[in-house]
Amino acid sequence: MTPIDASKLIEGKLTAASGKPVLVHRDPNFAGHASIKIASDDAPAHLLRYKPEFESELPYLSAFECGMALRSIQAKTVNRFELASAPAMGQEVRQLIEEHLRKSDSAVPLSMVRQLCQQFGHGLGLQLRSMPIAIRVDEWLYRDYPALAELQRKSIERQLQEAMHALAPSVRALAPQRIIDANVRMSCAFAKFWAATWNEPEVALPFTSAGYGKIGDELLGLVQSLDRSPDGDRELVNQWAERLGLASWFQTIDKQ
Repeated sequence: MTPIDASKLIEGKLTAASGKPVLVHRDPNFAGHASIKIASDDAPAHLLRYKPEFESELPYLSAFECGMALRSIQAKTVNRFELASAPAMGQEVRQLIEEHLRKSDSAVPLSMVRQLCQQFGHGLGLQLRSMPIAIRVDEWLYRDYPALAELQRKSIERQLQEAMHALAPSVRALAPQRIIDANVRMSCAFAKFWAATWNEPEVALPFTSAGYGKIGDELLGLVQSLDRSPDGDRELVNQWAERLGLASWFQTIDKQ
């Protein structure tokens, strides 16, 4: 089986489960690697967008995004969810950033605070919503679709490099410790999963040496111990939010 064959099989599973096709859109302006928007009454197809520079990894990226969508669709209606920010989150993040910039005597103008609030708050929400479930999807792909392993590794290694940016002094100059801690704790769990899967402990070393090893183990333990079916994903995200101290900022809500 080739990587493209494996990707098409998973795309077919999503189409069969939802009754909707997958449209693939090459988007030069896309900010991330790839994402999928699940079909709805107003959108008759699942829309997979990806950045052209990652074209060589598209079979894995497509398989991963379709796998994430498939878990959402396979969950019972009561367990399908979105992640919403609490009303107090924006104000609290703003206060944290303003206080941090004052204490650090940063040269960042206060006019940038609003942009930083959106960047950090939105980023944490995306990470909390996706990362615990991503570990489950990636584990499934690694186990059942070895044809994707090479492309998967290439993509994961880049993601881990990007995650290490949060440990850089330049980021710490901008972001309050609470936000950095939440971000890096999740990244540590992700790195520990791959360190164990590849039997390469050094993969997680940047995060464990920074003091995040214990919480990384706890978060990864939740991924492995809670209901591993799609119906367990909502509780998994809730439990991560609790353990990360983010439950007052983000809540899961019923998917409309």
